Amino acid sequence: MPNPPSIRLRTTSLLALALLSAGCVPDNRPNVAIDPPKEPRPTRLVMTTTHPRDVDGNGYPDTLTTRVHLFEPEGGFPLAVTIPGWFKFDLISRGKTVASWTINPEQTAARLVPDAVGPAYVFELSLLEGGRTDRIETETIDLRCSFYAVADGTNSPPPRASNVVSRHFGRTR
Repeated sequence: MPNPPSIRLRTTSLLALALLSAGCVPDNRPNVAIDPPKEPRPTRLVMTTTHPRDVDGNGYPDTLTTRVHLFEPEGGFPLAVTIPGWFKFDLISRGKTVASWTINPEQTAARLVPDAVGPAYVFELSLLEGGRTDRIETETIDLRCSFYAVADGTNSPPPRASNVVSRHFGRTR
């Protein structure tokens, strides 16, 4: 006669197996991968940013992390795409450009990361670079992002896309 612990172990194992099996439902849907277009022509740009950070601790925000996705026109490929090109970012306060960053095609390609909706470009934009100051006396500031595709040798103009995000800048303490 088996001892009670081994019966308990068998019973527990069978019960666990039954419970796990009951939750498993076969999925007969095919797993379909979507291949990106061979020659994407993005015309839409979606930019998101973090809140400005005060990296140097002087009470003025100075750095933004920016994530950019490029998309084809409405009705085109549904996920973000990538294409050789470059970005220009302008920080604008009261109609005046406070700072600009130009990211060349090589730097742009190096900033490409995978993301849930397709490839994204991630940039750290700092007012502390290039001798600029972070002492901006303003409340709201606009960050304009423009993407310019590298000409591909066809007669059609290279795709271009842009977007603007507003953020609070100015002394924080």
